[in-house]
Amino acid sequence: VWHTPSTNNDYYVTADGGTGTIDRLEYRPDIAVPFDYEVRFTETCASGDCWGVYTLLGGLRSDGIAVQVPFELWQVREQDDGSFSDVQRLIPLLDAVGEAPASPWPYAVIQGDWDGTGGDGNPNALVSDAVYWMIPDRPDGYALLAADAAAAGGGNLITDTDEQEDIDPTSGGPCRNQGFYIDFCHRNDEVEGLTTSSRSFMPPLGRFQLADEVGDGTPPPTGTVIRLVTQKPLEVSEEDDVRSLPTALTLTVYPNPARASATVRLDLPEASPVRVALYDLLGREVRQVARETRAAGRHSLGLDTAGLATGVYVVAVEAGTARATRKLLVVR
Repeated sequence: VWHTPSTNNDYYVTADGGTGTIDRLEYRPDIAVPFDYEVRFTETCASGDCWGVYTLLGGLRSDGIAVQVPFELWQVREQDDGSFSDVQRLIPLLDAVGEAPASPWPYAVIQGDWDGTGGDGNPNALVSDAVYWMIPDRPDGYALLAADAAAAGGGNLITDTDEQEDIDPTSGGPCRNQGFYIDFCHRNDEVEGLTTSSRSFMPPLGRFQLADEVGDGTPPPTGTVIRLVTQKPLEVSEEDDVRSLPTALTLTVYPNPARASATVRLDLPEASPVRVALYDLLGREVRQVARETRAAGRHSLGLDTAGLATGVYVVAVEAGTARATRKLLVVR
């Protein structure tokens, strides 16, 4: 949905400032990878129990105003079966664009081609305040902020009230400023996979905005999940050899249910001609995904489900004499 309307033409994703391109989300790729990221519009948030914080001084330097937001931000990790597991909940750091900070989060606040690109979205759509994805400075960092924000109430100033001394990860000594949520001088050693330099309280992603494509002034409906997938580097182990190849044809399809698209993952035990197609329950082919020779190993293929009616379909793969199928639910 980057600069492209969602399947229900409700919204699209954009970013403000700078080039206005998707590069604005690549704030710290060294921190973002190897994780992926989700925006979840949940029942809890719809009831007013999800929180973020506005900056007061601009940039990422100070505590600020508590604000109710209609979404959760999560750092997730893809599993071998194509599912995603939660790593940690991130803190939304909000940057007001064109008006004073307000609570609840202003979804549609400024009109026009704010990011300077327009893209395939509506250049006249109202867009939301910008959101940075902040890594908490401790394992329960979001919960601490949410508790203080709920106690203070939306629109009020909050400060970090825990008694933990904030340590500078560079010098090893105390941070110059204590008692701030929004400060680079923090560290979280508890998350597996984060390098030392990425444990600071920093944004792996930044300047995320939603544009109100339909113009109704309301955020995406409860149950909407927007996933941002990072480009992972190729990892080769010294122990990798022919024994690490799959021993049989396997097929995984995700996400399931799918809306606009899905990923078809194949594990091939040997090089072979491959044909992948999508069928309805009457056995009629509705999409041809691939028809080509593939090498042994793992392959990921894109499956376009936009335009398909809601219902159950079957993904089928033929690789040489082997065959595998998986059911896929398409929803709107």
